[in-house]
Amino acid sequence: MANAHTNIAIAHEYCKRFPKVPSKTLARKMFNEQPGRFTTFNAAYLCVRKVRGVQGKNLRIAKENRVPWKKRKAGEVPECPPSYADPWEPFVLDVPGRIISLSDLHVPYHSKEAIETAVNFTKRFKPDAVVLNGDILDFYRISRYEKDLSKRSLTEEILVGRDFLCYLRARLGRKIRLIYKLGNHDERWDKFIWQRCAEMFDLDNLQLHNVLHFDKLGIERVGDSMIMVGKLPILHGHELGRSIFNPVNPARGAFLRTKVAILVGHHHQTSSHTESDMYHTEIATFSQGCLSDLTPEYARVNRFNWGFASIDVDKTGEYDLHNYRISNNYKVRST
Repeated sequence: MANAHTNIAIAHEYCKRFPKVPSKTLARKMFNEQPGRFTTFNAAYLCVRKVRGVQGKNLRIAKENRVPWKKRKAGEVPECPPSYADPWEPFVLDVPGRIISLSDLHVPYHSKEAIETAVNFTKRFKPDAVVLNGDILDFYRISRYEKDLSKRSLTEEILVGRDFLCYLRARLGRKIRLIYKLGNHDERWDKFIWQRCAEMFDLDNLQLHNVLHFDKLGIERVGDSMIMVGKLPILHGHELGRSIFNPVNPARGAFLRTKVAILVGHHHQTSSHTESDMYHTEIATFSQGCLSDLTPEYARVNRFNWGFASIDVDKTGEYDLHNYRISNNYKVRST
């Protein structure tokens, strides 16, 4: 019979190595990698829950950094326990110069013509960096929604995604920095691995940036961090939630949520919103259009439009942003 204390020690080590992984996913990995150690999956899951302190008052086990309970002398003041929160640090794109932001391509359900129009503009614009601002791949086959099994397979989606990134790098050359920020569709990959292949989620070859050959193509990965371009923050947009975007347009929704100047994608609409504070400082927010199919099956009737944004940043961090639409005849129009 497996020693309970040894099982807890094993669970403690796994929790230490993978602190952000969901408990069930971690238990499945632990159960598969420790054959014979845990009698059932539920036994492994129970150990993980005990270590993470979610099994009730009488079963909680102190985490490694938790201040242990001890009797205090009269008048002794207890210390505040340490925090397990991770800091949310921005990704600073330190390039005074010119930047292009492309968002929501949803490869392989992209618009080839809209992408080529945006890339042709980018070539003429001669940017120092291109930000791929989320939902570059669609990952339809691993979404949590009902799926049409006649659609492309996951393997095909990955291969087309690789082809697109190779195309983009070839068109732009090696001197332009490529920044790939994860959107909610890109995040489907990690969530799928966690839920379906728990025992393999820590393999380097299964990390999305390795699957898409970022190192080979010279692409920089940004997870859920905000990108700072001078004084302008850029988010994909799903980080701000859904309910605030119902009134007027996405740019106003972004203002209501953040109260700062910001550029977002996610909503497939080109929009802007400007307000002044009590000191008459202008705050302008922007949402950029997409480069995907404009009539996806989940929203045949919509307000989507093709578009992208350009940003000129000076050495002080001040910026000049142009939000472009691409018309139905593939002409670029400034808004």
